[in-house]
Amino acid sequence: MLTKGLRRKPTSYRDGQNVIRDSGSGAIVCLPPEAGDVPLPMGAMTAWLAYFLRTTAAVFTAVKDEALRLAAQGSAIEPEESRRLDQGPGLF
Repeated sequence: MLTKGLRRKPTSYRDGQNVIRDSGSGAIVCLPPEAGDVPLPMGAMTAWLAYFLRTTAAVFTAVKDEALRLAAQGSAIEPEESRRLDQGPGLF
């Protein structure tokens, strides 16, 4: 975690309630979930990200396979595009 330099080890989820207030009026702008309620949605978000990455990889693989199939049939494909397909999606 990076906050004013590197820490020796990462910290766990926050252990207290945070609140974000309007500096002028003091009104609550955002009240995030309580600390004990954070791990469950974080687990759900992690699962969603894993699903997203698998799905994205499958889509790029399908597009690459189709482009290579068309190239094998003699369809015009630019050499640079072919090299880029062989390198994968390059998103992350």
